[in-house]
Amino acid sequence: MVRFDERFPDVQTADMKDLDLVRSIQMAYPKIWFACHVEHRTRGQDRGKGLTDREAGLLAHISSGQHASSLAKHLGIGKAALSQHLKNLTSLGLITARYDPADRRQKIVELTDSGRSIVGESSVLDTDRLRKLLEKIPEEKRDMAVAGLELLADAASRMRVDKENT
Repeated sequence: MVRFDERFPDVQTADMKDLDLVRSIQMAYPKIWFACHVEHRTRGQDRGKGLTDREAGLLAHISSGQHASSLAKHLGIGKAALSQHLKNLTSLGLITARYDPADRRQKIVELTDSGRSIVGESSVLDTDRLRKLLEKIPEEKRDMAVAGLELLADAASRMRVDKENT
């Protein structure tokens, strides 16, 4: 498929280029998802490490230096329920929780190395499939591909923070 900007490069506007980029992401994401996605576990299946389904989901949503209240809001759970889950995750050594020095009413949660490992093990994206996907990319371009995804993920995190602050 030839994009509009490739046929008429002299009439391309910034909005058209942005729309093309958005459409490219929309087309690429499902291809990656379906190539590497594994079946979800059903409620009550053993997740190992003493995790409940909700706690495994919490781990997957924790980004670096995230406020606990924003996590509760994003996941639609109450602060009391979140507090209990965070206590369990802390006791398992999967997260750390500390008070925000700028606002002592807020707790900041972060994954530990063990927590990051568990997130990887319980990801809906299969490790072996992701490795095979990366092998399809020339070795000299793999870092660039991952860096692009990391840029998008970082922007998504900043977008979520911006939304919480408005």
